[in-house]
Amino acid sequence: MALGTAPGDIAAYIVGLRGDVEVHVVQRSEDGRSLGRKWIPAKEGYALRLKDSIRTRRGRVRFEFTDRDEEGNAGPSVFNLGDNTEVHLADYHVRFDEPDKRGV
Repeated sequence: MALGTAPGDIAAYIVGLRGDVEVHVVQRSEDGRSLGRKWIPAKEGYALRLKDSIRTRRGRVRFEFTDRDEEGNAGPSVFNLGDNTEVHLADYHVRFDEPDKRGV
């Protein structure tokens, strides 16, 4: 099984934050057309999707990727970002069916 292979797939969840943290998301119309991108305030529990960006100004954020492997008793991968940091989730692949390719 492969996870995170298409734009819009959930890649991670925000599990903690403090201060000024924003997510750059694609806005969509009711019929699914892209209306462009917009920075919105991040909230705990928010699902980060492929092609989203997350940035801190005077803040900190922690997010966990969806690569938890219960069978292998491993994961999830965790990112912690400090002040004045920006990350773009451009690509993300997890292959649980191939032990040598587990992880992000």
